[in-house]
Amino acid sequence: MEATRWPDWFASAEAAFHTLRNRVGGPISIVGFSMGGLLALKLALTYPEHIEALALLSTPMRLRPSQVRGIRLLGFLPHQLRFGPLRAIPKWRGSDVSDASVRQANPCLPVMPLAGLESLLQIMASMRDQLKQVRAPALVVHSRQDHTVPIADGFALADGLGSSVVERLWLDRSFHLVGVDVESLQVVETVSAFFGRCKRR
Repeated sequence: MEATRWPDWFASAEAAFHTLRNRVGGPISIVGFSMGGLLALKLALTYPEHIEALALLSTPMRLRPSQVRGIRLLGFLPHQLRFGPLRAIPKWRGSDVSDASVRQANPCLPVMPLAGLESLLQIMASMRDQLKQVRAPALVVHSRQDHTVPIADGFALADGLGSSVVERLWLDRSFHLVGVDVESLQVVETVSAFFGRCKRR
């Protein structure tokens, strides 16, 4: 994440999208988790005729104001000072998941590179500006206990989409990693059912 920026992340998602589309030969439904939700939105904007539905899990739209201020302040440092401990922000909590055994099985980076976080802010701003242009049916999944991306981002995402079909799943016991946390079965079942309802005949 230190050596790449969001256009690189999107290029990777786009390549996978084309590989999958060539394999299935028809419209595709996409699940995007966290920053991947932003990439899913970007794919829906870029290839609207090929996206059947979106499931957007724990997708960040703004982050908390204190987090943004910290990233912005560090971003003002001269380039020569952005090395050592100033090149990244520590992740003190580890993986944001309520299930202790799942947390142990899903280690995370001990720090988040500042360059990657600055790029994350850029793609979030871009997607906020274009959210009304996303027309694909969408399911927004977010936990009220998410310590990484506030639930307010889930509300803003669901309310801001331009699709005529927007469904919501608000979880009460999971943290950020909703796909593997204590309500993961509910997430899988809800996503599968939503994609089934959106399937083009």
